[in-house]
Amino acid sequence: APHTAPVARVVKLVDTGDLKSPAYCRRTGSIPVPGTTIKRYSVAIVISKFLKGLYHNDPVLWRLAIEKFMREDRRSPPQDGAVLFTGSSSIRFWDSLERDMAPYPVINRGFGGSMIHQVVHYMDQIVFPYNPAAIFLYAGENDIAGLLITRKHSAEEVCESFRQFCQRVFERLPETPVHYISIKPAKSRRKFW
Repeated sequence: APHTAPVARVVKLVDTGDLKSPAYCRRTGSIPVPGTTIKRYSVAIVISKFLKGLYHNDPVLWRLAIEKFMREDRRSPPQDGAVLFTGSSSIRFWDSLERDMAPYPVINRGFGGSMIHQVVHYMDQIVFPYNPAAIFLYAGENDIAGLLITRKHSAEEVCESFRQFCQRVFERLPETPVHYISIKPAKSRRKFW
């Protein structure tokens, strides 16, 4: 006999405090449970969706960080033609970036433990609006080593994401050079080298 996948049944959880009758529950396919269970169930769904997004390296996980950059840009627009640094937390936590790159004006758009494909996803928000004179990208370490429970990427996948990044830059900003900052061999990730 051919194997068939199990079919998920969608049910409606009803707070027992609403005093729904057993007939109502049977008719609507509802399951009566205490309200606190519904709240715990809702939290579990949110956590489950977050973990699934984390494992699949969903760029949407960084939406709040990107929105924060956009709010900062509206409050205090960065200088056009500055040197843009973007990528993962190694850029984000580069506290002395402005001092280290003086006299060049710089924009720091590093976010979290991002991966190259996630930077590519947000280029319209964190790269192109600045019309940068040059772009420096540091990402790839989290791609290869993984982060928490994220899926690890092969060298070929990382290379393809970088190619996409460069292609988008060269299509929109053909005169802008892209500089890739090589991945550092962190002690905690030595096994990936």
